[in-house]
Amino acid sequence: MGQLLDGWADLLDQSWERIGSVSADARTFDRVVVNRIANLWDNNTSGLFVAACLRGAARREAEADRCIRWMAEFEPDRYRWAIEHVGCPAGWPLPAVASAAVSARDGAGVVWPAEQQLVSSVVAELAVDYQLETAQVTAVTVERTQARFEATVTLLAERRFATSQEEPAELHVEFTDIEALRFEHNDRSGARFEWPDGKPSVAIGKHGVVRARSATVGIWDPEWYLSAAGRALDAILPVDVAKRPSGWSEENLHRRRWDGRPAAARAAGVLVRDAMIFVRSTWSLSMAAITPIHEFAQAFAGAGSDIVAAGTSLRREAAFRRLIDRWRAAGGDLLAPYFEQGLQGEPHLPQPSGPPDPQSQPLVIRYSTGASMISGAPQGVTVLLASPGTPWMRRRVHFDEPDKFAVRVEAFDADLAAAQRGRALVLPRMLL
Repeated sequence: MGQLLDGWADLLDQSWERIGSVSADARTFDRVVVNRIANLWDNNTSGLFVAACLRGAARREAEADRCIRWMAEFEPDRYRWAIEHVGCPAGWPLPAVASAAVSARDGAGVVWPAEQQLVSSVVAELAVDYQLETAQVTAVTVERTQARFEATVTLLAERRFATSQEEPAELHVEFTDIEALRFEHNDRSGARFEWPDGKPSVAIGKHGVVRARSATVGIWDPEWYLSAAGRALDAILPVDVAKRPSGWSEENLHRRRWDGRPAAARAAGVLVRDAMIFVRSTWSLSMAAITPIHEFAQAFAGAGSDIVAAGTSLRREAAFRRLIDRWRAAGGDLLAPYFEQGLQGEPHLPQPSGPPDPQSQPLVIRYSTGASMISGAPQGVTVLLASPGTPWMRRRVHFDEPDKFAVRVEAFDADLAAAQRGRALVLPRMLL
C-alpha cells in the first residue's frame, strides 16, 4: 500500500489499542486519555474510508496526504496530543510546537478569547475586566490521569464593563499535575491567584486552594468583545482570522467523495465514527460508568488495517460487508443493540446495586452548582468509582443537593472508606 495511508490505518489501530488498555481494568481507567484519543477521530474517520476506497495507489496517497495535513493544520491541539501519546506514523507531518494562544473571530467576525497559560500578566488583564475577588466557584472536577492529577475549576465572575448580558462570565481554569487541592462547597466565594515557588495557585474562599505545576485559563463570555481586552484585540486582529464556519461538518467535507463508493464502506465508516462518539461521551460521568469502552475497543481492534485491505479489494462491497459482520460478532451480545440501531442502540454496562463497596476506589470527583453555561454538569456531587468484583467495574454515585461536601487530593490515595474516615472526602452521607 502507501506509507501515508498505512500510517493512518495504523494510528486508528493504535488508538483502539490504547483505549482498550486504559479501560481494561476499572482501577486504572483513564477518562482523560480515552476522551482525547476518541476526540481526534470525531472529524477524521470518513477521510480514511474515502482514501482507502480510491482506485490507484497514487490517488490513495494523495487523498491521505490531503486529509492528514488538514487534520494537522486545522486541529493542531488534538493532532499534537494524539501523536505524542499514540505515536507519529512514518511520513506524517510532525506536530507543530505548541505556540502562544491564538484568538480568533467567529463566522460573524466577532472576536473570541484564546485559552492562555495562567501567568500573572494574564490574571492582571482578567482583573481589569472581571471581579475576581467576588467570583463564585460553580464547579470543581479532579481526577487521576497518567499517574498524576488534573483539576478543572469553573468560576462565575461579574463583569466590570457595560453589557446587556445578565448572566456572569465563566472562567475555566485547568490545572495539570496537582500538588495540593482543598475545596469545601460552602467556602467558594472569591478567587486569589498566586504563584508560590513559581507554580500557579488559586486560593478559594477562606480555606480552599488548588496548586499545580501548570495551569491554563479560558473565558466563556458571549460579550467578551466589549471588554477592554476584547476591544484591544478587535483593533488589531485581521478580519480574515476566523474560526471554522458553523455549518462545517465531517459529513459535508467528504460528501462528494462518498459518491460512487460502496454502500457497505459508508456503513462501516459510520459504525467506526459513531463508536468513537460513544467512547468520547465518557466525558459525561454518567456515560463513563455505563459505556462499554473496552468492548468497543475489542470489537474494532485492527479496524484500520482491515479498512485499507477492504478498500483495495477487487470486491470492495463484499469485503466491507464481511468486515462489518466480523465487528458485529466480536461485539457480542452487549454491543448487538449498537450494530442493529447505531447511536440509538445505546449499549450499556450493567451497574451494581446497593451501597458502594467500602473498598471502592475514587476515579473522578466532581462538584457542580449546575450553573455552568457550557459544561452541562448536573447540580450536586458525582463520584466515579472503581467497584470491586470480577472484574472490577466503573460505578457512578450522585447526590443531587448535598448539605455538605469537601475534597482533598489525598482522597485518591485511599479506598472509599479510608478517604471518608480521614476526611479527605466528605459526602452528604457515608458511603459504607
